[in-house]
Amino acid sequence: MEVAESEVEAAALEFLPGVEGILKPISLQEEAELPAKILAEFVMDSQKKDKLFCSHLQVVGFLQNFLAQEDTAQGLDPLASEDTSRQKAIAAKEQWKDLKSTYWEHVEAIKSALTQVLMKTEEAQRKQTQLKEVLEQLQAKKQMAMEKLRAAQKKWQLQQ
Repeated sequence: MEVAESEVEAAALEFLPGVEGILKPISLQEEAELPAKILAEFVMDSQKKDKLFCSHLQVVGFLQNFLAQEDTAQGLDPLASEDTSRQKAIAAKEQWKDLKSTYWEHVEAIKSALTQVLMKTEEAQRKQTQLKEVLEQLQAKKQMAMEKLRAAQKKWQLQQ
């Protein structure tokens, strides 16, 4: 037994200095030796968390004030306040459903209007290309007519 205990004691004595290095507190000098980037990330992360906690506390404070005002306005009758709260919730839910249905009606109206506008736009573009083609044909015919007119005038002048 003593041999096993001495082996365990020897192993513990070898292991102990490594553990002490891990467990001892970091001094300011060693802390200063940490890379600045890691410290900057830590500080930024801490600030973000602090801001988040602050905003959460503000929301909680607002909700507590709101509930306190509701309780004083309703006379602190728990059953009556629960019933009115349910009625308000039901009314709000109905209003939400109405708003949602109105929203989807408007979305559908906009979609149908957009499809009509797109069809009319495509039609207008098609007519524009047709008009350009007809105009080019008309200009070509006009130019041919002008050339025939000049040729006829020259011929007429030659005959006289």
